[in-house]
Amino acid sequence: MEDAGSYPNPDNPSHKIVDVAAGESHTLLLTEDGSVYCWGRGMFGRLGNGSQKDELFPKKLNFGNPNGTQDSVKIVGIAAGSYHTLALAEDGSVWCWGYNIYGQLGLCEEEDSHGSLVPCLLSRFLELQPHNSSTDPSEAEDKASLEMCTVKAGGMMSLAIDNRGTLWMWGNIPQESKESGISLVSSFTPTPVWDFHGRTVVKVACGNEHVVALVNAIDSHEDEDLLCYSWGYNSHGQLGLGDRQSRLHPEVVKILDEESPWTIYEVACGAFHTALLAHKKKPDATLESMCWTFGLGENGQLGHGTTQSTLFPTPVKELPQSIHLISVDCGLFHTSVVSSTGDVWSWGMEKGLGLCPDANRAETNSGGDALSPLLISCEFTSTHFSRSR
Repeated sequence: MEDAGSYPNPDNPSHKIVDVAAGESHTLLLTEDGSVYCWGRGMFGRLGNGSQKDELFPKKLNFGNPNGTQDSVKIVGIAAGSYHTLALAEDGSVWCWGYNIYGQLGLCEEEDSHGSLVPCLLSRFLELQPHNSSTDPSEAEDKASLEMCTVKAGGMMSLAIDNRGTLWMWGNIPQESKESGISLVSSFTPTPVWDFHGRTVVKVACGNEHVVALVNAIDSHEDEDLLCYSWGYNSHGQLGLGDRQSRLHPEVVKILDEESPWTIYEVACGAFHTALLAHKKKPDATLESMCWTFGLGENGQLGHGTTQSTLFPTPVKELPQSIHLISVDCGLFHTSVVSSTGDVWSWGMEKGLGLCPDANRAETNSGGDALSPLLISCEFTSTHFSRSR
C-alpha cells in the first residue's frame, strides 16, 4: 500500500498546489512549501523517484543538496518534456532528471548520457555565463550572480531564462546544418541565445521542434510591450511567419508586432502548434483578451472550427468575447485556456482533453476531436485526494 504521506494534504495550507506541469506521459505538482509530486509513466526515470516503475498517484520527490542533506531545497518552478523533467529551486539553481540521450538534462555526455532516475543539480550553470561585451568594469557581473528565473521543456528540449533576461537552451535544439541549413542537434551544454543580446527575454515556450519567445521591444523598458519571436522547424506553420520555411534564428511574428493594436502576454506550444494570449493596447469595453493560434490543426487544436493548419496567428473567435484569459497551455495536440473567473476552455484531440483515441474511459459518447472551444467542468474537491489516499 502507498504511504499516505506521499500525497499533498489539501487540508494543510502549505500543501496548496501552486503549479502543474505535464509531459508526454507524466505529471508534476508543485506545492506552496516548495515540494514536488510526480506520477505517470516511469520509463527513463522521468518521475525522479529512483526507479522506472509507473506511479498511479502523486509521490513526493526528494532533492539533495551537494553537501548530502535531503529535503533542504525549495522548488519554485517545474517543467516537463517528453521523457525528462526540470525543476527550478529558490536559489536559482536547476535540477533535472529522466532521459538524457539528446543532452536535455544538461549533464556531461561522458558523465551520464542515458539520464538520471533521481533529481540532479545542473552544476554546469555554475561554470557558464554569457560573456559581457562591455568595456566598463562597473557593468561586469560575477559568475555567482547568474541565477535562473524560469525553466521550460518540450519534446527533447530544455530552456531557461536567467536573472539578466538571457535565454539558455540545451538538448535537441535548432542549429546550423550544411545540408539543409537547419537541423536539430544534441547539445549537452546549456547555450545562450545571442540573438537577443541587450534585450530581455520575458517568457518562452517550445514544442517538439520549435521555440517561441516573448521579448522586450528594443526601445521600450516596459515589460508589457513585448514582441513575439519564433524559430526552429516550421513544417506546419507553427512559427506563425506565413510560410513553412524553417528558421535557424529568431524572427518576429509581424502580425503581432509593435504596430499591432494587440499586446501579447502569454505563450504556449504544442507538438506542432502555438498559442498566444493578447489584449488590446487601448482598452475595449467589449473585448478584454483574445487567444491566437497557428500551426498544425488536424486535431482541432487551433480551435478555429476546422482541421486545417494555419500559417499566421488567427483568433479563436468562438471563445466568449467578454472573458479575460489569464493562462494558456498546450498538450501535444490540444489547447486549454483559463479565465479570470476560473473557467477552463479546451479544444483539440478527443474532445479537447488530449486523450489518445483508444483511451479507456467510462463515457461511451465522448469521442471525437473538439474543433472549437468547449467549457470543461471542474467540479473537483478535496475528497478526490482523500479517497485516493
